[in-house]
Amino acid sequence: MDPLEIPLVGDSQWERLVLSEPRPVLVEFWSPNCAACQAMEPRLLSVAAEYGDRVAFFRVRVDEEEDLVWAYEVVSAPTFIAFRDSEPVGALAGDVDVTELGNLIEDAMAGAP
Repeated sequence: MDPLEIPLVGDSQWERLVLSEPRPVLVEFWSPNCAACQAMEPRLLSVAAEYGDRVAFFRVRVDEEEDLVWAYEVVSAPTFIAFRDSEPVGALAGDVDVTELGNLIEDAMAGAP
């Protein structure tokens, strides 16, 4: 996966792309105008490059997908939620380091096929 191509996903594709994905999934709830989101960009791209063949990555625009923001109780951007077997298994919010993101992904991968 080209890490620069982390696709946006919305409510209309959520079930098909995120909840039905057989691999673990990391979703970033994000806004292009968010300074913390911009600061996280290189770290997210780093983990996407490392795990991209084993984990699916998506982004949700918090300013356009309010139903998903409410459904997953996202209160700040960026928020990263890891999914395994269509269920959230962990979350991080704010300016986190690469190790924390990697740990979140590893937790999602634990027990995954």
